[in-house]
Amino acid sequence: MHTHYPEMTPAYWVVTDLKSLEETISKIRDLQIAVVVKPQGLTGGKGVKVMGVHLPNIEAAAQYAIALLEDRPGESVLLVEKVEGVEFTLMLLTDGVSVFRSPATYDYPYRFEGDTGPGTGGMGSFTNNTETLPFISQQDYDQSVTVAKTILKALKEDNRHYNGVLNAGFFVTKKGLKFLEFNARFGDPECMNIMTVLNTSLLSLLEDLGQEKLTANSASFNKNASVVKYLVTPEYAIKNRNEHHFTINISALKAMGIHVFFSASIQSAHVHNTFSTVGNSRCVALAASGKTITLAANLIESGITQHVTGALQWRKDIGSDAYIQSILTRYPL
Repeated sequence: MHTHYPEMTPAYWVVTDLKSLEETISKIRDLQIAVVVKPQGLTGGKGVKVMGVHLPNIEAAAQYAIALLEDRPGESVLLVEKVEGVEFTLMLLTDGVSVFRSPATYDYPYRFEGDTGPGTGGMGSFTNNTETLPFISQQDYDQSVTVAKTILKALKEDNRHYNGVLNAGFFVTKKGLKFLEFNARFGDPECMNIMTVLNTSLLSLLEDLGQEKLTANSASFNKNASVVKYLVTPEYAIKNRNEHHFTINISALKAMGIHVFFSASIQSAHVHNTFSTVGNSRCVALAASGKTITLAANLIESGITQHVTGALQWRKDIGSDAYIQSILTRYPL
């Protein structure tokens, strides 16, 4: 990305020890920029800390990086220039030559409503009834796809053929499109959005991908929006969990058109529709589609109110019209 799109790529530094960290912090101070601190390994979405949200200043960022280096020996730490804007994701499928476009997704990484609290593995997400989002222009979407195609071509020219899921993260900012990252896998929870509105067989789509036969006709999506909301324990992403029991009427939710995806939960062997939470992770996700994002979100809220009981929590602002309007106010198209 730095080679092909330097203007789109934030500054970043990889540190492996205290000496390289000290040198990096000095450079960041000179540049007078805020940064995001990321551990190298997987942390369930809860390891990334942002200056101005989780870290008050560069000294706090340095201390967090030191803690990561000490707690995770053998791993590096990434410090990335903080980008102010609206993040979105494209989960593109590629056979190494062609790229199959999927609807853009918007994720809610913060634990509490209003985008506050610690980072999480994702409290929910949505897609629109088009391939763009209410705050993402068609030009931004098309440019993101062009970037992905350019990188795939560069990999192939470097004798690195890649096929599979190219999960591309971008920010729309007041200074144009900015690149965040590529992942080589589906994203959670956004994958549930994509699967909810996929019209055709995933298996046949993957067969085309594996056989280098991918075309725009390999699959299609319906014209609905989709929303995913995770139900979590009150302690999730904050402190060690307590075990909680909850009930969820799966058949009633399915009758409403709501898909139920279990994660860190165990079903009771004795009581119907009763479950116990396991570990300090997300418990169960609910996904639904509708003509608009707000209608899909309202359907899930109605399903939770009618058919879920217990101490689980969720973000009620996921997919809400007020939340979407707040983004459009800050970053109008």
